[in-house]
Amino acid sequence: MHSLQTRHLIWTYFVFAALCLQDVSEPESKPNPYTSTWIVNLDRVEGKVEFFGKAVPTLLKVHGTGDAPHGKFEIQGRIVTGSANVQLDTLKTGIPLRDKHLKEKYLETQKYPQAVFTLTRLELPAELGSPSFFKEGIPFQGKLSMHGSERPVNGQATIQQEADHAKVDAHFNVKIDEFGIAKPEFAGITLENNVDVKVSFSAPLKARK
Repeated sequence: MHSLQTRHLIWTYFVFAALCLQDVSEPESKPNPYTSTWIVNLDRVEGKVEFFGKAVPTLLKVHGTGDAPHGKFEIQGRIVTGSANVQLDTLKTGIPLRDKHLKEKYLETQKYPQAVFTLTRLELPAELGSPSFFKEGIPFQGKLSMHGSERPVNGQATIQQEADHAKVDAHFNVKIDEFGIAKPEFAGITLENNVDVKVSFSAPLKARK
Protein backbone atom coordinates (compact mmCIF):
# COMPACT_ATOMS: atom_id res chain seq x y z
CA MET A 1 0.00 0.00 0.00
CA HIS A 2 2.76 2.43 0.98
CA SER A 3 4.69 1.54 -2.19
CA LEU A 4 1.68 2.40 -4.38
CA GLN A 5 1.25 5.75 -2.66
CA THR A 6 4.93 6.51 -3.05
CA ARG A 7 4.85 5.79 -6.81
CA HIS A 8 1.75 7.99 -7.15
CA LEU A 9 3.47 10.89 -5.35
CA ILE A 10 6.58 10.58 -7.54
CA TRP A 11 4.46 10.58 -10.72
CA THR A 12 2.54 13.64 -9.51
CA TYR A 13 5.84 15.46 -8.81
CA PHE A 14 7.17 14.83 -12.33
CA VAL A 15 3.94 16.04 -13.97
CA PHE A 16 3.98 19.22 -11.82
CA ALA A 17 7.67 19.85 -12.67
CA ALA A 18 7.00 19.50 -16.40
CA LEU A 19 4.14 22.00 -16.24
CA CYS A 20 6.36 24.49 -14.38
CA LEU A 21 9.08 24.20 -16.99
CA GLN A 22 6.56 25.04 -19.71
CA ASP A 23 5.42 28.16 -17.83
CA VAL A 24 8.94 29.59 -17.50
CA SER A 25 9.88 29.20 -21.16
CA GLU A 26 11.18 32.38 -22.86
CA PRO A 27 8.48 34.59 -24.39
CA GLU A 28 8.40 34.88 -28.17
CA SER A 29 10.41 37.94 -29.32
CA LYS A 30 8.61 40.65 -31.31
CA PRO A 31 10.06 41.67 -34.66
CA ASN A 32 11.72 45.08 -34.91
CA PRO A 33 9.59 47.28 -37.22
CA TYR A 34 12.75 49.17 -38.27
CA THR A 35 15.05 46.71 -39.97
CA SER A 36 17.48 49.23 -41.43
CA THR A 37 18.73 52.77 -40.84
CA TRP A 38 20.38 54.87 -43.53
CA ILE A 39 22.03 58.28 -43.42
CA VAL A 40 21.95 60.67 -46.39
CA ASN A 41 24.51 63.43 -45.85
CA LEU A 42 24.18 66.47 -48.10
CA ASP A 43 27.43 68.21 -47.15
CA ARG A 44 29.12 67.27 -50.42
CA VAL A 45 26.56 66.46 -53.07
CA GLU A 46 25.91 66.92 -56.73
CA GLY A 47 22.64 68.72 -57.34
CA LYS A 48 20.76 71.96 -57.75
CA VAL A 49 17.67 73.91 -56.80
CA GLU A 50 15.39 75.28 -59.48
CA PHE A 51 12.36 77.54 -59.51
CA PHE A 52 9.82 78.08 -62.26
CA GLY A 53 7.40 80.97 -62.53
CA LYS A 54 5.34 82.94 -65.01
CA ALA A 55 5.52 86.67 -65.60
CA VAL A 56 2.59 88.88 -66.53
CA PRO A 57 1.38 90.37 -68.77
CA THR A 58 3.60 88.51 -71.26
CA LEU A 59 3.27 85.00 -69.70
CA LEU A 60 7.04 84.79 -70.06
CA LYS A 61 8.46 81.78 -68.22
CA VAL A 62 11.08 82.59 -65.60
CA HIS A 63 13.56 79.86 -64.68
CA GLY A 64 16.17 80.15 -61.95
CA THR A 65 18.80 77.80 -60.55
CA GLY A 66 20.83 77.64 -57.35
CA ASP A 67 23.46 75.51 -55.67
CA ALA A 68 22.74 72.08 -54.23
CA PRO A 69 21.14 71.92 -50.76
CA HIS A 70 23.06 71.12 -47.58
CA GLY A 71 21.82 69.11 -44.62
CA LYS A 72 21.13 65.54 -43.54
CA PHE A 73 18.30 63.03 -43.75
CA GLU A 74 17.81 59.76 -41.86
CA ILE A 75 15.84 56.81 -43.19
CA GLN A 76 14.70 54.45 -40.44
CA GLY A 77 12.84 51.56 -41.97
CA ARG A 78 10.43 53.39 -44.25
CA ILE A 79 10.29 56.67 -42.30
CA VAL A 80 12.39 59.61 -43.53
CA THR A 81 13.28 62.60 -41.32
CA GLY A 82 15.72 65.49 -41.59
CA SER A 83 16.24 68.97 -43.00
CA ALA A 84 18.15 70.84 -45.70
CA ASN A 85 19.01 74.44 -46.47
CA VAL A 86 19.72 76.42 -49.62
CA GLN A 87 21.83 79.56 -49.91
CA LEU A 88 19.53 82.01 -51.70
CA ASP A 89 22.41 84.20 -52.85
CA THR A 90 23.37 81.43 -55.32
CA LEU A 91 20.12 81.80 -57.31
CA LYS A 92 20.54 82.90 -60.93
CA THR A 93 18.00 83.54 -63.69
CA GLY A 94 20.39 84.30 -66.55
CA ILE A 95 20.03 88.10 -66.34
CA PRO A 96 22.54 89.59 -63.85
CA LEU A 97 20.60 92.81 -63.24
CA ARG A 98 17.37 90.90 -62.61
CA ASP A 99 19.25 88.60 -60.21
CA LYS A 100 20.56 91.64 -58.33
CA HIS A 101 17.04 93.08 -57.93
CA LEU A 102 15.63 89.69 -56.90
CA LYS A 103 18.21 89.16 -54.15
CA GLU A 104 18.52 92.71 -52.83
CA LYS A 105 14.97 94.08 -53.12
CA TYR A 106 12.75 91.00 -52.75
CA LEU A 107 14.53 88.06 -51.13
CA GLU A 108 16.75 90.40 -49.06
CA THR A 109 19.47 87.76 -48.95
CA GLN A 110 21.79 89.86 -46.76
CA LYS A 111 19.16 89.69 -44.02
CA TYR A 112 17.72 86.27 -44.87
CA PRO A 113 20.58 84.35 -46.52
CA GLN A 114 19.01 80.91 -46.68
CA ALA A 115 15.81 78.93 -47.00
CA VAL A 116 15.42 75.93 -44.67
CA PHE A 117 13.22 72.94 -45.39
CA THR A 118 12.31 70.54 -42.56
CA LEU A 119 10.67 67.25 -43.47
CA THR A 120 7.67 66.42 -41.27
CA ARG A 121 6.26 63.38 -43.07
CA LEU A 122 7.62 61.03 -45.72
CA GLU A 123 7.00 57.29 -45.67
CA LEU A 124 8.60 55.13 -48.32
CA PRO A 125 6.41 52.45 -49.92
CA ALA A 126 9.24 49.96 -49.28
CA GLU A 127 12.57 49.88 -47.46
CA LEU A 128 15.86 50.73 -49.11
CA GLY A 129 18.55 48.11 -49.49
CA SER A 130 18.22 47.05 -53.11
CA PRO A 131 20.49 48.65 -55.74
CA SER A 132 17.46 48.69 -58.05
CA PHE A 133 15.20 50.62 -55.62
CA PHE A 134 13.16 53.17 -57.62
CA LYS A 135 9.92 54.83 -56.50
CA GLU A 136 8.08 57.76 -58.07
CA GLY A 137 5.35 60.09 -56.81
CA ILE A 138 6.10 59.64 -53.10
CA PRO A 139 4.07 62.28 -51.21
CA PHE A 140 5.76 64.32 -48.49
CA GLN A 141 4.99 67.15 -46.10
CA GLY A 142 7.33 69.69 -44.60
CA LYS A 143 7.91 73.20 -43.33
CA LEU A 144 9.71 75.86 -45.34
CA SER A 145 11.36 78.76 -43.52
CA MET A 146 12.23 81.72 -45.74
CA HIS A 147 12.36 85.52 -45.48
CA GLY A 148 11.55 85.38 -41.76
CA SER A 149 8.38 83.28 -42.18
CA GLU A 150 7.61 79.57 -41.94
CA ARG A 151 4.86 77.82 -43.90
CA PRO A 152 3.80 74.21 -44.52
CA VAL A 153 4.48 72.72 -47.95
CA ASN A 154 3.36 69.55 -49.69
CA GLY A 155 5.03 67.85 -52.61
CA GLN A 156 6.13 64.66 -54.29
CA ALA A 157 9.49 62.98 -54.64
CA THR A 158 11.19 60.39 -56.80
CA ILE A 159 13.82 58.37 -54.92
CA GLN A 160 16.28 55.99 -56.50
CA GLN A 161 19.08 53.95 -54.96
CA GLU A 162 22.15 53.70 -57.16
CA ALA A 163 24.73 51.46 -55.47
CA ASP A 164 25.87 53.52 -52.43
CA HIS A 165 24.09 56.74 -53.46
CA ALA A 166 20.55 58.05 -53.15
CA LYS A 167 19.23 60.05 -56.09
CA VAL A 168 16.33 62.36 -55.22
CA ASP A 169 14.10 64.65 -57.29
CA ALA A 170 11.50 66.55 -55.26
CA HIS A 171 9.10 69.30 -56.22
CA PHE A 172 6.56 71.51 -54.45
CA ASN A 173 4.76 74.82 -54.91
CA VAL A 174 5.05 78.01 -52.86
CA LYS A 175 3.07 81.24 -52.79
CA ILE A 176 5.65 83.98 -52.35
CA ASP A 177 3.29 86.41 -50.63
CA GLU A 178 2.89 83.90 -47.76
CA PHE A 179 6.53 84.59 -46.92
CA GLY A 180 6.12 88.35 -46.90
CA ILE A 181 7.81 88.72 -50.30
CA ALA A 182 6.38 91.24 -52.75
CA LYS A 183 5.83 90.10 -56.33
CA PRO A 184 9.14 90.70 -58.11
CA GLU A 185 8.99 93.26 -60.93
CA PHE A 186 11.61 93.85 -63.60
CA ALA A 187 11.55 95.62 -66.97
CA GLY A 188 7.77 95.98 -66.97
CA ILE A 189 6.92 92.38 -66.10
CA THR A 190 5.78 90.94 -62.77
CA LEU A 191 6.35 87.41 -61.48
CA GLU A 192 3.14 85.59 -60.57
CA ASN A 193 2.52 84.58 -56.96
CA ASN A 194 2.74 80.80 -57.52
CA VAL A 195 6.25 79.47 -57.96
CA ASP A 196 7.20 75.83 -58.52
CA VAL A 197 10.34 74.61 -56.77
CA LYS A 198 12.37 71.56 -57.76
CA VAL A 199 15.26 70.10 -55.77
CA SER A 200 17.56 67.45 -57.27
CA PHE A 201 20.62 65.80 -55.76
CA SER A 202 22.67 62.64 -55.59
CA ALA A 203 24.18 61.98 -52.15
CA PRO A 204 26.15 59.21 -50.40
CA LEU A 205 23.93 56.61 -48.74
CA LYS A 206 25.44 54.98 -45.65
CA ALA A 207 23.95 52.31 -43.41
CA ARG A 208 24.09 53.13 -39.71
CA LYS A 209 25.76 50.33 -37.79
